[in-house]
Amino acid sequence: MPFTQRILNLDRTRIPCTWRAFALAALFVVSSVSASAEGTLRVALMAAPPTKGNPHAENIDYLNVWSALFDPLTLVSDKGELLPWLATSWEQESDTSWVFRLRDDVTYSNGVPFDASAVITAVNYLTSDVGQIDAVAGLFAKLETAEAIDSHTVRFVTSEPFPLLPYALQAMRLPEPNAWRDLGRVGFGEAPIGTGPFVVEDWGTTRVTLAARPDSWRPPNVNAIQFDAVRDPIARLTGLFTDQFDVIMSVDTDSFGEIEAAGAKVRRNRTPAAMALMFNTVGDPRLQNVDLRRAMNYAVNKQLIIDVFFNGATEPATQPAPRMAVGFNADLAPYPYDPDRARRLLEQAGYGDGFSFVAEVNVDSALSQRVIQQVASDLSQVGISMTLQPIPRPLYLKHFQDGDWGGSAFPAGYFTPTMDALETMRGGSCLRPNTWYCDESIVPDIEAAMAEPSLDRRTKMVRDLMTYAHDTAHGLFLYESATFTGLQARVENYETHGSFVLYERVRLDP
Repeated sequence: MPFTQRILNLDRTRIPCTWRAFALAALFVVSSVSASAEGTLRVALMAAPPTKGNPHAENIDYLNVWSALFDPLTLVSDKGELLPWLATSWEQESDTSWVFRLRDDVTYSNGVPFDASAVITAVNYLTSDVGQIDAVAGLFAKLETAEAIDSHTVRFVTSEPFPLLPYALQAMRLPEPNAWRDLGRVGFGEAPIGTGPFVVEDWGTTRVTLAARPDSWRPPNVNAIQFDAVRDPIARLTGLFTDQFDVIMSVDTDSFGEIEAAGAKVRRNRTPAAMALMFNTVGDPRLQNVDLRRAMNYAVNKQLIIDVFFNGATEPATQPAPRMAVGFNADLAPYPYDPDRARRLLEQAGYGDGFSFVAEVNVDSALSQRVIQQVASDLSQVGISMTLQPIPRPLYLKHFQDGDWGGSAFPAGYFTPTMDALETMRGGSCLRPNTWYCDESIVPDIEAAMAEPSLDRRTKMVRDLMTYAHDTAHGLFLYESATFTGLQARVENYETHGSFVLYERVRLDP
C-alpha cells in the first residue's frame, strides 16, 4: 500500500493534535519512504486537478499545479499590481476594444512558438457554447472575439465596456492551440502542453510528476517537481517533519509553532477574498435593519479571531472586497470591537432584549467552523443568539448558487478571481439572480459603475460603493483571506502572485 494511502487510513481519533505526540505513531509509516532525488521539489497538495491538465476548468483552486505548466497574458501581484506576463503591453482603443502585444521569445513544450493563434484559440473556445462547461468561461461573458493584427498582436472586442479586461486575463491560461484543437478538452487534459517551466512526465491518480524545461522562457532551477495529493492535513504535516515533502499546501494555523520549532518555515499567500458572515436579508427581513447589522459588526472581536486563529498573519476585513481588488477603498477602517456600542445600536433597532437566528456553516471547513463559533460567542455577549446549522459542502454550494438558504446568515468570502471589487458588490446585490441580499437604493450606482468605460472613473465610483457598503454593514466583515504554505528550510525563493507559484525561481539548498 502506498505511503499516502496508509497515512489517509490512520485513525485520526487516536492521534493527538501535536506533532510530538503523534510522531512515534507515524514512524512506521514513513520509515519506508526513500529520500528524494537531488533537485526534485516534492510538494503535498490537498488534491490534484480532477480535469488534470485542462487549464480552463477552474478559476483558482489548482493554480499551484497549473502555474508550473501554463502562463496567462497578465498576472496580479499580492499587492494588486498588474504585471505583464505573456503580454508585454496593452492599450485601450475604444470603450469595447483592446490591443495586446505578445512576447516573441516563448515556445510551448512541444517546440511550437507562442503567438496570436494561441490567444485566439483560447478565446474562441471560452466564448463558444461548448466552452461554457469550463469555469473560466464564466469570467469572460463580456468578451466577444479576439483577432490577430499580426503574429504577436491581438485585438480583443467586448460586448460592453470591460475596463478590467487586463486584470481578468490573468485567469485565462493558454494551452498549445494545435494540441487543444486536435485532442479536445479531455484528451488535452491527459497530455497537456504549455509554455511553463515544466512538462508532464506522469499524471497518476494521487501523484503528478513534472520534468524541468531548460528551454522555457522562465527556465527553472530544480530538475523536477513531484506533486502528491494528500487530503489529510496531519499527513501533510507528518511528511514535512519527516522530510518526505519540501512544500506542503494548506497549512493549518494551529501548526505554525510546530513548523517553526522544527526549523521549517511558513509562508502566507494572499487570496482574492475577504471573509464575512453574509446576511440573508431576503430570507430574514430583520437583517434589513442597518443598525442591527452595525451592532453585529461592533459585537465581534475581529482582532482576537485573527490573533487566535491566524497567529496575527492577516488583517480585519473592512468592505465587501479584498485589498488586492481594483476599487478597494484603503481609507476604510475596520469596525472596532465595542460591545457597549453594539448594545446601544440593538436598543435603537428595537432589539434591546436581543434576538436569535440560524447560520448555516460548511462542515468541511474546520477553520471556518472554529471562527464562526467564536463569532457566535461574541454575539452572545450582547444578547444575540446565533445557532450554527452544519451542512455538507455540496448543499452549501447549492445554496450559494440558488440562494435558497434555510438560515439567516452564512460564512463566505467576497471572492473575485478577476480582481474586481465591483463584481463582489454586484454579486451580493439585487442584481444577482436568486440573491440573498438586496438593497434597492444602491442598484443605480452599481449599474452606473458597471457601464463606466474609464478605469479611473470606474475605480472612484467603486471606492464610493465600498464606503456605502462599509457604512451600512453589507456583511459582518471578518478578515482578509489567506492560505499558508509550509516550507523546508532548504527551500529558497518560493514566491507567489496570489495562487500562482513562481516555480522557476525556487532553489533547493543542498
